[in-house]
Formats: sequence, structure tokens, C-alpha cells
Amino acid sequence: MAEGRFDRFLAAFPPLRQRTVDADALAADVRAAFGIDAPPDLVAFWREVGCGSFADGELYFFGRDADATRESLADWNRQAFWRDVLTAPRSGGPVFFAETCFGDQLGFRYRPDGACVPVLFALATVELYLMAPEFGRLFPEVLTERDAVTDPEHLAAAKQGAGLLPLGQWYSPIVSPLVGGSAKPHNFMAMTPKAFAVATIAEWQALASAPEAEPGAAADGGA
Repeated sequence: MAEGRFDRFLAAFPPLRQRTVDADALAADVRAAFGIDAPPDLVAFWREVGCGSFADGELYFFGRDADATRESLADWNRQAFWRDVLTAPRSGGPVFFAETCFGDQLGFRYRPDGACVPVLFALATVELYLMAPEFGRLFPEVLTERDAVTDPEHLAAAKQGAGLLPLGQWYSPIVSPLVGGSAKPHNFMAMTPKAFAVATIAEWQALASAPEAEPGAAADGGA
């Protein structure tokens, strides 16, 4: 791979079910669907590494087409429930390009000054976090350790409670952390992404009563 720029990522997150992808076509899909450009470093990742599952399935990168595991990048980001909690990409909201086995979403968004930054959306708690001050630092500085986006103890508890994760599903809490659910093994099960996302967002909306907690605002988390 050119310049070995993704070597540290691949050392931390070895491919499990890796697929090639037409990087330029996927970037064009993002532009057509969401009106913004994919950051150059992400396009380079698609071109040099591809998409699919990494690190024993702990991390999944969306591709241009659906597979047996997940939807395409464009289709996943078009899901109606995202607009219930997040601003549209054209207005500064994120586009998600990868996810963890817990459904945490890795994305990019553009700030008002035009800077592109990587973000992590913790779906279980409906919070958006900044991962680095600029997108170019994501692969060489952030995604360089296996536990960069997944806590090992959290993962061990999920595996103990729910067993091996079926393809295309997430480790999901039975009782949501939004209402005090624990991270103990007995509180995990396997669930399909859409079902978990819809249920969690509906629960968050029901709990959000203060003006500052209105959908699309509290989820920002300063990112």
C-alpha cells in the first residue's frame, strides 16, 4: 500500500471479511446522496484497504453495495431515523462510514468553517463525540489500537452474555443505558441494527423533555 499510511490501522484491526470497493464511485455516491465530499483520507482508505469486517468483526466499514451483512453506505445513511436525532449532512451532520459491533457509528462531518472532522456516534446513549481535530489524523493517530473505539471489558461482557454475534447484528443492551441499564453480561443480546436504532431513538425521544434535549440538539455532544 502506498506509503504504508494504513499499516498501523491494519496491525490493530486485521481484516476478517475484506472486500474491494470502487473508491471514486463510492465518493461520488456520497456527494450525490448527501451533497458533501468524502474526505480524501477516507477515499484513500477505500482505494487501498477496501471495506468489510475487521478485527474479528468488531469493526465494519460500509461499501458501495449491500452484502450479506449490512446495507450500502448510502442506504444506511438514508435511514429516516437518523433525522430524528442528527442534522442532515448538508447542514453539518455526519455521514457514517463504519460501525462497531455495538452499533457505535464512525463518521465525518463538516464544521461551519469548512473543516472536516471524524466523529463517533454512541447510539446506545444518543451522543456524538469528536474523535480528532481533523479527519486526516483518524487513521494514523486514533485507529491504531484495538481498543480505540471498543472497550475490551465491555466486549468481554457482551460475548459472555450474548455469545458469538451473528452476521449483520450488534451486541445490544436489553435494558437501555438511557434508563439505567448495566453493562453486565446478563444485559446483552444480539439484535438487528435497524430494530435497535429505531427502539433506542424512540426511547430517547420519549425521555427528552427539556428544550435543550430536543431531537437533533442533544445528540451533538459538542462534536
